[in-house]
Parts: sequence; C-alpha cells; structure tokens
Amino acid sequence: MKQAKKKVLIVDDDQVVSSVIKTIAEKHDAEASIAVDGRKAQEIIGTEKFDLIFLDLLIPHSSGWDVLNFIRKNPGTENVPVVIVTGVQISDEEKDKLSNKVTAFVSKETFS
Repeated sequence: MKQAKKKVLIVDDDQVVSSVIKTIAEKHDAEASIAVDGRKAQEIIGTEKFDLIFLDLLIPHSSGWDVLNFIRKNPGTENVPVVIVTGVQISDEEKDKLSNKVTAFVSKETFS
C-alpha cells in the first residue's frame, strides 16, 4: 500500500519564494498548496489537514502573526509544525515569544 503524500501549506504573497518552497516540497514527494494572504490561509487551514506550514509574517488581509495564532488555537492544527519564512528581522524577544509556537525561522535573504 502506497503511503499518502505529505501535505504542505505555503502562506506567502511573494510568488518567487512560494515557487521555490513548492519546488523543494514536491522534490521531497510532498503535495504543496499556496495561500497568498492571511484570509485565504485561514480558510484553507479550516478545511484541509497539513503536515507542515511555511508562513510569512507580512502578508495581506491578516498578518502572519494572526495566522499563527489561528493555527495554534485550531484543534486540528495546534501541533502542526510551522516554519516562519520572512524578510523581516525578528528580534530575540520575538523569537523567545515564538519559540514554543514555531519549529524554525528562515530568512528570505537566503533565497536567491
């Protein structure tokens, strides 16, 4: 019996970054969905199950912070790993606040 593909959600309004992450996910045999704003992300998260979520903090219609809070308060997603992918500098204080909510931080500056 073939194992089901892992499902990844990419929440980012930057098409280049979304495309890079989607390509990497698909190379690792995962199925990737993209939400370009916070409202759409919350809609998708409320109806589908994901194994991993990549989340930008600066997105239209609802910030990444709001989406992260939604993920952690939703009974179906409270334990889903979240990787913050952002071009914003995150202070040590913010990282401390996020440490129990996210799995990792990736700087968009590392994408070329």
